[in-house]
Amino acid sequence: MIRLALSFQPIFSMWLILLGATLLLMFLIWKEINRKNRFLALRIIAVVFMIGSVTLWLLQLTTTVEKDSTSIMLLTKNYDRLKADSLSKKHPSYKLLRTVDAASFNDAAVLIPYELVDHKNDIVFILGDGLPYYEQEKITSPYSFIPSKLPLGITQLSVPKSVRKNQTGTISGTVNIKGKTRLVLEEPGGRKDSVVLTGTGEKSFSLSFLAQQAGLFRYSVILRDSVSSKTEGYLPIEITPEKKLNILFVQKYPSAEVRYLKNFLAEKGHALLVRSQISKNDFHYEFSNRESARIDKLTSESLSEFDLFLMDSESLYELNSSELKSIEQAIREGLGIVTLMNDVDLKKKFPLLNASFKTYAHDTVHLKIKTQSTVLPALPVSVQATSSITPITTSETRIISGYRNEVAGKVGFQLLHETYRLLLEGKTTEYATLWSPLLESTSRLTAESFKIQITNSFPYYQDEPLAVQVISSGDEPELKANSTLLPLLEDVLIDDYWHATTWTSKSGWHSLTTQDSTALHYYVSPESEWSALRIANQQQQHLSNKPSIISKKESNLITEHKPISALWFFVVFLLASGFLWLAPKL
Repeated sequence: MIRLALSFQPIFSMWLILLGATLLLMFLIWKEINRKNRFLALRIIAVVFMIGSVTLWLLQLTTTVEKDSTSIMLLTKNYDRLKADSLSKKHPSYKLLRTVDAASFNDAAVLIPYELVDHKNDIVFILGDGLPYYEQEKITSPYSFIPSKLPLGITQLSVPKSVRKNQTGTISGTVNIKGKTRLVLEEPGGRKDSVVLTGTGEKSFSLSFLAQQAGLFRYSVILRDSVSSKTEGYLPIEITPEKKLNILFVQKYPSAEVRYLKNFLAEKGHALLVRSQISKNDFHYEFSNRESARIDKLTSESLSEFDLFLMDSESLYELNSSELKSIEQAIREGLGIVTLMNDVDLKKKFPLLNASFKTYAHDTVHLKIKTQSTVLPALPVSVQATSSITPITTSETRIISGYRNEVAGKVGFQLLHETYRLLLEGKTTEYATLWSPLLESTSRLTAESFKIQITNSFPYYQDEPLAVQVISSGDEPELKANSTLLPLLEDVLIDDYWHATTWTSKSGWHSLTTQDSTALHYYVSPESEWSALRIANQQQQHLSNKPSIISKKESNLITEHKPISALWFFVVFLLASGFLWLAPKL
């Protein structure tokens, strides 16, 4: 049953529109009556039509159609036939549709993808693997999702967007297995890491690798069980060059820990200034990769040139109130500071960090670095884990190093002692694993004009839309995808927050760049890769919709409003005004 009616959706107040139209109509009719021309009646009718067409356009004359909607059960690939049959018997009036790749079922008609929007208000149940996220967005009605069983393979995956050279990258997630399975991470040069999982169902895993060379790389993830070996897909990893930092060391007295750390950082090209105290007001200075300078008093101005400030806890405790305030100001403005904690007074508040400490039973810590276990001395205290503390190095539940955000800067800490033992044993990689992530994570952030992000979940596929966001520092961005300029739309609520959509027709590495050469490299996977992960992502997106319990009747009355095209009003206005212009000449 269909009911058709007319209604108005005025652009602004209906009473103002009607009042203005009435006054204008009376004025124009009076003008026509006073003219000594022929066709007075026709001219008055033309005026009425002319004003009427403008008035109806301002009132937004709309056709209102009320019609019965049909509840739909949509079957997607790998749906459970028994559940579909049960629902079909329970709701015999429901219309059955299936996607092109779904198995046939009773008299279910095939749903062509572009026709989904025509049924956006009618879908009540979705069964199977589900729809891609960009198809889910077309559905406006609440619906219940009945997922299929997850296939074997990786179902959750956390991949670092980029890893610094000479630092360790970690890949974690869950994998659905049916027995003893070995998960292997490989690069073109060979195996990097592996883990053996037992049991059935979803199991958590973690794999790591050392980033030894800058560039764009593809790591393979392979699943091997007692029967077969299967490559899940390629993991795209961008390894970026090490960030060169301008670092200030302040120490109470020279120590082997600082000496080896200084040499390690100097060899990597960081600019270093080391200040060691000789007496109360006398200091000794060392320099690497920079010009000489003296900083006898710590001020916010003198600290502004540095990216990172390292000091031992003894020096921190001896700071006067003026220097402490200067450091706090420098941190708020973006400076990063790391304290090498040789001692801590549990009865006093530790300066700058604003964290709680408690006594720990052991003065050593067992760490697993790469595949080897290492025992190192550590201050016998533990930092209380809170949401404000970001851990870098941990041992079981104990945080060994980490940092806390403070406005634009960060305040970090290191509890380990004598880490230089690793260098003496030739374990340079292990030493770098302990220090490089902490120092770089805590250091001053580099100012960026633009920041590019892709909001889709990994993996990305060809011929599917990618949602891109650009955060600007003030200038309007010009975004290119592989040298093609993309149209950008600024967010209606948030200034300098821009949106764009792009597609790629080829798998492999691609890039997004702005006018200042800010770049984001991303990888598009072939259709055959990460099938289990893709299905798991689809199902999770469906379930996250959190639909209410379906209370939809077998047939509901829905209303559609369609404005009458402005072209009709324009034609009427043009004909009426044309006659008024032509009438005096006849």
